[in-house]
Amino acid sequence: MYKGTEDHRAQVALRTIRRAGEHGHRIVVIDNSPQEVKDILSRAGALVLQDIGRTYGQGIRQAIRSAKDIATAEERFIARIEPEKDTFVEFLKSMTRHQITIPRRASLLSYPELQQYAEKMGNEAFRIMTCRALDMWFGPRVFSLAGAEFFLNYDGKYEDKWDAIFIPVVRAIVAGVDVGEEVVDFTYPAEQLTAEKDSREMVLKRLGQLDNLIPAISQECTALGL
Repeated sequence: MYKGTEDHRAQVALRTIRRAGEHGHRIVVIDNSPQEVKDILSRAGALVLQDIGRTYGQGIRQAIRSAKDIATAEERFIARIEPEKDTFVEFLKSMTRHQITIPRRASLLSYPELQQYAEKMGNEAFRIMTCRALDMWFGPRVFSLAGAEFFLNYDGKYEDKWDAIFIPVVRAIVAGVDVGEEVVDFTYPAEQLTAEKDSREMVLKRLGQLDNLIPAISQECTALGL
């Protein structure tokens, strides 16, 4: 959801959609932005759908379900990414070795300092609880159509926020699914770095993610016998 076409995040999303098209990928966008934003994203080549859910997780599942519904026989993988990841689409074709791939950033140095600390803490907590060292705090997930079912079947057990892309991975690991990683040389968008510097909102978001996810992952691991 962007306030308008001049929103710096909307401009990065626009680049993401254009780059995806250049690399032969199709994009589904679930959006609550004003119509003018929907229009520019659509003109850039995305299938833009109104968000019909009430939670972040419902929006994610709507996007995955819509992508799966329009997938052709040749399109065997779906990538779930935040729209503000324009350079990430360049790595997608290298991420089909596993049923579920968690991309690993080669470096976090381009990220805001607070975010670096928070995400390192989250990833280390995930490693301790699951015995899997994955860059889980990097949002993209790439999965086969079969792997998509773990995300689509998630019941929103833990508030249905960021847990919607974490708990399905925990369940897939326990189920013995091939969950792996690929290293990507991703750089944080410069516009976001500038706009979010010293942002109170982003401080609360990063701490809120840890507060939501670490207890949720711990409880799920206990329930699954990890």
